[in-house]
Amino acid sequence: MNSKQSGLVFLKKPSGITSFQALHAIKQSLGHGKIGHTGTLDKFAEGLLIVLAGKNTRLVPYFEGLDKTYLADIRFGATTETLDTESPEIEQTTVPGIADIEAQLENFQGEQEQIPPQYSAVHVDGRRAYQRTLQGEHVEIPSRKINLYSIEALAWKEPVLSVRIHCSKGTYIRAFARDLGVACDSKAYLEGLQRTRIGHFDVSEAVEPAEFKPEQHLQSATPALLQLPGITEVLLEEQSIPKVLNGNPIQPEWLNVQEVSDGLYALVSSQGELCALAELSDHKWKYRYVAERN
Repeated sequence: MNSKQSGLVFLKKPSGITSFQALHAIKQSLGHGKIGHTGTLDKFAEGLLIVLAGKNTRLVPYFEGLDKTYLADIRFGATTETLDTESPEIEQTTVPGIADIEAQLENFQGEQEQIPPQYSAVHVDGRRAYQRTLQGEHVEIPSRKINLYSIEALAWKEPVLSVRIHCSKGTYIRAFARDLGVACDSKAYLEGLQRTRIGHFDVSEAVEPAEFKPEQHLQSATPALLQLPGITEVLLEEQSIPKVLNGNPIQPEWLNVQEVSDGLYALVSSQGELCALAELSDHKWKYRYVAERN
């Protein structure tokens, strides 16, 4: 595998296919299956996936913690087993008024505990919750701490509310719809979902799987990595670059900086290419990622 097969893709997953299926075109075009992505989207949902290919898959964890923004259509007056359109409506009930819904939206903003859906990929006792649910088990899923930074009501066409949600990693919008319905003395599920942003990366930058061309859409991961919170860029002295690419222990004189404190550093060349990601802790350096040698 050569360096041309490594990089980053902003991918727009269409509705109606799984995230895994959306990656198939990327794998075919690159000629290998070494692909990683951040934040799986449900089959019915669409929107932004950040995809890393080749050796850059080792950078996936640094993108996973980013906050996310969604556009969601929430239908009130019924629910479904999957909390989306992938299963038929059950438990029909009355539809609340928009004033009641908007009053409850304010209560959902901020840090809170959320219980993921029964049909989710959360591990419970070593198995995915949805796998156990499909076998007829009722799974007790522990709650997790999330943060709904903002919830903006965009439109109300009874019984469907359209909202924009800015939230932390790990938030299930299907669970939010479920809980909002209950809070309004009703039931609710997701009729539509689009992820528009991951961090400050926008879906407008993304390509659909069918339109992906490596020479046009596979880009260096360096610019995106350098925009992540908690990562500081440090310029390497030119003569030290081969040593860094060989994974030799980092020496202070290799860094074109007066002083560094504990933290995560992107070590880059004068051309702006990432050579390594390294962490300094208690005066000791540890490589987290080393780029491929050309």
